[in-house]
Amino acid sequence: MHFHYFVLEKIAELLNKEMVGGILAEAFSQDKDQIVIGLGTPDKDLWLRVSCGAPIPFIWPSDRYNKAKRNYKDLFPELYGLTIEKFDVIPYERVLMIYLEGNYQLAMKMHGLMSNVLVLKEGKVVNRFRQHNKQDLAFTTESGIWNESEIETGNQSELPIAERLRAISPILEKKFALCVSSRIDAGASFSQAVEATIHEAKDGTYYISRKSKRLQFLLFSNGADNLIPIKGLRTALNTFIKTWHQYESYAKTYDAVKRPMEKHLKRYTGQINSFYKSIDTIANERPPEEIGHIIMANLHQMKQGEKLVELDDFYKDAPIKIKLKPELNPQQNAEAYYNKQKKHRSRQKHLEVQIQRLEAELAHFTNAKEAFAQFPDPLVLEITASGIDYAIMKSMNAFAAEYLPLIQAGKPNKSKQKHGFHEFTKDGYTILCGKNAKQNDSLTFAFSKKNDTWLHARDTPGSHVIIRNPMTTNVPKSVLEYAASVAAKYSKRKREQLVPVQYTLRKYVRKVKN
Repeated sequence: MHFHYFVLEKIAELLNKEMVGGILAEAFSQDKDQIVIGLGTPDKDLWLRVSCGAPIPFIWPSDRYNKAKRNYKDLFPELYGLTIEKFDVIPYERVLMIYLEGNYQLAMKMHGLMSNVLVLKEGKVVNRFRQHNKQDLAFTTESGIWNESEIETGNQSELPIAERLRAISPILEKKFALCVSSRIDAGASFSQAVEATIHEAKDGTYYISRKSKRLQFLLFSNGADNLIPIKGLRTALNTFIKTWHQYESYAKTYDAVKRPMEKHLKRYTGQINSFYKSIDTIANERPPEEIGHIIMANLHQMKQGEKLVELDDFYKDAPIKIKLKPELNPQQNAEAYYNKQKKHRSRQKHLEVQIQRLEAELAHFTNAKEAFAQFPDPLVLEITASGIDYAIMKSMNAFAAEYLPLIQAGKPNKSKQKHGFHEFTKDGYTILCGKNAKQNDSLTFAFSKKNDTWLHARDTPGSHVIIRNPMTTNVPKSVLEYAASVAAKYSKRKREQLVPVQYTLRKYVRKVKN
């Protein structure tokens, strides 16, 4: 909701105060679906960070931005150096406009996951940031819908509040409906509730809210208990964006640890209990060697071919029925029971060794669980107007560095194994490359995980390349390009000037016959 019409109005107001008369200095992208627009005056620089895709679209005015030295793409060079005439919002539309000299405009169209940044010349789109939506080429700066008369008409309507608000304007969405509804429940008329809600949307107080495991940026309090109120748009956006990234990182790490760790603990505990049960079964079963002794003591009463024989049990001073193998003679049947006793002893010893090993491995996961217990669930993690406590973020990152390899591997010894693949690093991501056909097979189908990214030079023999992605994040384009260069280098087409490389998630890779 932070790119709502009323928020965009505040952003335009802020930019008009600080940047009119300056120039548009640059526009570039170094993250997928995010563009950075550099604005400058003789006294000040400002960057507009515009995210146009998942997980959240936003516009974020920032006083500082660290541009990468490489792996970025310059955009809209025709606008560089043009003087900024004004900032405005298309009435009742979620579009922030920058009006530049030469009859150029830059439109930041914040329409959810269809958001985009468009360059207009004399009202027509001549360039755009995201190319996938052809409808953007027909974009116009027409005002949105606002039916003022519907505000009073809504007093007499029996329609649901959300429908009454949509009749006024599509920008009055479900958060407005909740706020209007609460005011009507408190005794206000529909028109009074709408006017009071619009006033609150413009009053300069914003709220950070947590819903499930997602943070939200709100214009209204709605009487909720877990809201963090923040005065001033710039402070509110800075706090929200910073906290949102922290929270997403924390929640992903928490989920990446908790579920598999509980799975491993359950697996180890189940195996250990099963082995103890097997030992108890052996211990509670009558020793087969006693049956063998009884057979040997009564050979004179037995003959070959019998399936069942009743003999005197001198251990318990009572008759006993003993199953026999008819194809074996009495001595061989006794020997079979002696061999069964040896197998029981061997199995018991094997089970004891396995239990000792499993309990030692379980101890690693138990230590991890105890260390993990210090971290609160994201649903109850404390969030303040300053964001998330830096100490807990630092501790979570340290925990992940120490225990994530163990949890992902599922076995302590496997987590410490040294692989024999080529290894590269890029922007914190590990990239692995097979050295031969056997390693390719091992890397893809044994070593890698399903959410790792797999690459291979197209239509030519070459190495399999894997981008490890334990946090299942969106792999940055710079990392993909670097891994693609590795795949190209370790292929038969390495001397060609241009090598196409295909990539997908590892879980979509299958072996085919021949």
